[in-house]
Amino acid sequence: MCEHLPSRIPANQQIYKEECVRSFVNQDFEEGVDLCLSCWCAFASSKYLESHHNRTSHSVYLNIKRHTLPPRPTSPSAQDKLRIDNSGPEYTYTTSGKCFQCGPIDVPSDLCQSILEAASAANKFEKQSWELETVTCFHTENIVQDPWPPAGAAADGSKAKVATCCAECGLDRNLWLCLTCGNVACGRKQYGSNLGGEGHGISHYRATGHRVVVKLGTITPDGGADIFCYQCDDERLDPNLGDHLRHFNLAINEQVKTEKSLVELQLEQNRKFEFSMTTDDGTAYDPVHGKGLVGMKNLGNSCYMNSVMQSLFHMEEVIG
Repeated sequence: MCEHLPSRIPANQQIYKEECVRSFVNQDFEEGVDLCLSCWCAFASSKYLESHHNRTSHSVYLNIKRHTLPPRPTSPSAQDKLRIDNSGPEYTYTTSGKCFQCGPIDVPSDLCQSILEAASAANKFEKQSWELETVTCFHTENIVQDPWPPAGAAADGSKAKVATCCAECGLDRNLWLCLTCGNVACGRKQYGSNLGGEGHGISHYRATGHRVVVKLGTITPDGGADIFCYQCDDERLDPNLGDHLRHFNLAINEQVKTEKSLVELQLEQNRKFEFSMTTDDGTAYDPVHGKGLVGMKNLGNSCYMNSVMQSLFHMEEVIG
């Protein structure tokens, strides 16, 4: 094991891993990029890696190459319809370690996996630009928590741990923790994702009136998390999230993000969403034009303009 290799990614570390910070070389190039495991910036190995090492004395790097997988075949459908393509490309990665002092090195698989799964700085900036301002509300500022452990828990606290699956259906993802009583229930289904969910969280709210929940797997040591208020029916901030989690024996500084937040799911959906003018078996529709047949290809943010155009060109005052 190389002694210069870090054991993990530092907390709240920005990782610039998508492309070289000094050129346009990215993970898709034949050489890939070399991610410095000291400053967490990527460099094109053929041009800038050695100069970066000479300037900073940073020794350990992880080479990352991304390979696009061929699209999965789709099964023909007897029904002729417009297909909504939300799959997006899929990738596989190859990695290798190098140290200027030790030579080629083996980077532990768990460290490689955590680097590949970590959100890049570019994705974080994109997420921030997409986010609407989230604020507190009366309900998040005035949460009254029930006693914990709940009644009936064993004296040794063995039954006092927060559940890891929905109390109603057993789903192990898309889970929301009630900040009043500690109940764990699944959220509503997210269109375009495979998270699943039967909405048992909102059923719990309707049955108990407990308004504020936090999504497990989105909590970060810096206090970031998906907080939702069912009373307001909107995302909110919890100014005392650390204290509320501590009530359930959850230390916020030990939390690890394992699921995409609602904003990240929306951003991914917006990036991948594409109306494909083909049938399910791949047959292309013939373009048509003429009176009353007006439209434009959806660019991802042009649907409102398209609707206005459709409305205008169906008015006699305009087309007459």
